[in-house]
Amino acid sequence: MTDLIKPRISSAITDGSVLSEEHYRIVIDTAATAIFTVDLAQIITDINDEFSNITGYSREDIVGQHCSVLKGEPCIDECGLYALKEGERVFKRECRLIAKDGTAKIIRKNAALLMAEDGSVFGGVESFVDITDLRTAIEIAEAASLEKSSFLAMMSHEIRTPMNGIIGLSTLLTNAGIGDAEHEMAGTIRQCATSLLNLLNDVLDFSKGEAGKFVRKDAPFNLRKELKTISSVIMPVVEKKLLNFKITVEDSIDDLLLGDFEHLRQILLNLLTNAVKFTKEGLIELTVSRLKFEDRILWLEFEVSDTGVGIAKDDVTHIFEPFHQVGNERNTGGTGLGLAICAKLTTLLDGQIFVESESGKRTSFKLHIPVQIIDEVTDSSDDQFTSTAIDTDLAVNSPKSSEHSLLSDKSAHQSSADNGQAEASNKDTVIHDDKVTNDSSDIPSIPVLVVDDNEVNRLVASRMLSHLGFSSDCVCSGFEAIEALKRKSYCLLLLDTKMPHMDGFETTRFIRRGDAGGGVRFVPIVAMTASVYREDRQKCLEAGMNAFVGKPVDMDVLKDVLFATIKDFPVNPIIDIFKENCIDRIEVLENAIYNCNFQLISQECHSLFGSSGTLGFTEISDLSNECEKAASSKNFEVLSPLLIKMVELIKTTFNI
Repeated sequence: MTDLIKPRISSAITDGSVLSEEHYRIVIDTAATAIFTVDLAQIITDINDEFSNITGYSREDIVGQHCSVLKGEPCIDECGLYALKEGERVFKRECRLIAKDGTAKIIRKNAALLMAEDGSVFGGVESFVDITDLRTAIEIAEAASLEKSSFLAMMSHEIRTPMNGIIGLSTLLTNAGIGDAEHEMAGTIRQCATSLLNLLNDVLDFSKGEAGKFVRKDAPFNLRKELKTISSVIMPVVEKKLLNFKITVEDSIDDLLLGDFEHLRQILLNLLTNAVKFTKEGLIELTVSRLKFEDRILWLEFEVSDTGVGIAKDDVTHIFEPFHQVGNERNTGGTGLGLAICAKLTTLLDGQIFVESESGKRTSFKLHIPVQIIDEVTDSSDDQFTSTAIDTDLAVNSPKSSEHSLLSDKSAHQSSADNGQAEASNKDTVIHDDKVTNDSSDIPSIPVLVVDDNEVNRLVASRMLSHLGFSSDCVCSGFEAIEALKRKSYCLLLLDTKMPHMDGFETTRFIRRGDAGGGVRFVPIVAMTASVYREDRQKCLEAGMNAFVGKPVDMDVLKDVLFATIKDFPVNPIIDIFKENCIDRIEVLENAIYNCNFQLISQECHSLFGSSGTLGFTEISDLSNECEKAASSKNFEVLSPLLIKMVELIKTTFNI
């Protein structure tokens, strides 16, 4: 080996001295990597000590043998001496070789040709390190990470299931007309359960970030529209604390942008939630401004500021570290993971996050994020999971303002007497029309099939549906769902995804193939699942589901999703259901008028008013509204002819 490598080492000596044979030997044998040389026939000509340590071969064992004795994987098909591509000097590869005792070693090797001064090749040299233990450790770590992810996903599902019962039933209790003391206790139960759910989400998000499983997904988005959805989420807690809240966007920033707003939304909501949490009075503000535009990339600054308690100087330097809690947070609760998650997500978005704070006075978080400007928004598959209809009109602070204000200031000194009116008048961000979403008669008696293997989940779903004006039947498996669809027409399926024997995905595919009958092939299916990550939503979409509701189920979200899904459903099946309901209702009304049951008439007409109006039968809707008023006032003389006219109109409309 020394004869082959000596010229190279000599050329590296800068002081002009010449190493002796013994010195060359020392240099080679003290190398921390295994080294061996071969001639043109690939016969091993020399090795160093580390080669012997790794392979178990001594010089006497292996010098003079063909290098294939090592059974290196590439040596058989592609020898490193001849695998160099044009322009390459060193051949690099990870591969396997067999040691003297028969054990397989994973090595990382470099190989190069040895050339004489005239350029002729006279052999080759190879060096390698044993990475078997490293590779094994990586495989063990990857397996452990996969196992941890599976465990966390399972735990998330298992924890969310009872949480769905606690939050869902406590929500229903608060709407059940119970006493003030009971109402307060039910609200406290719901608040505690929601806090526990937030802790769970933080732990799961942090674990996902640690495992490197945050995946960036750029898509077109409307900035002002998305900020409005954020304002609708944060406003309830802002109003509860009687704080001022404002979102402003610099006029020069385009509406339509390209970027990963899903993760950006998560960051902003986390920062805003913290701001509300640590602010007792004053202003919470989210300001979006333009930093620079270069190389077709627009850099935006999102600043979340508050007039809260501030952060101590010692805490500021560690604020983005996991499990670090500022002094105030130890008293207000939290995991200390929220800002660490924000930092990881900011890195994912190729951005930067900063904090400025003055203890006892204010805090400001600044987020610098790159996005791209686009001309128009294309359809996205994720739109199928949109749970609310967004009003994108923007309020303006004043005619002279150069910035759009998405939410005007709300006075922190409102009296409790006019708080309700102020809430309605000051809340400029309209997420949905109150006339639609607050009247459960819009969607009465439309049958929904609830499919869930958990009894508590079925109870929560059925009670929520009843509260919202739907009728429902419940089954506990995919097989039972298919049988139920064969017996009765349903407007919609509310389907759990994880069930034994036949899960929600398999059930959906079975229905979409037409195997459950052609008439139900396109019935709307809404996933109701405790698996709530983006990949879970995508899996639902790919299976053929129309929408997605995460557990624990929020009744307002459920209502918005169901209503939006039903509106997109082909109209004829719903009209058929409405016609069947009208036939049943006519008999009920005729018996009720005979028995002078004004209360029953009022209830039936109220339901008919909402459903007929929703489906566009305005004459029936108007008459049912008049009948309801007459029944409520127990005015038989007015009610009787109106009711007869409405019944005749229904019979004529549907050829009954």
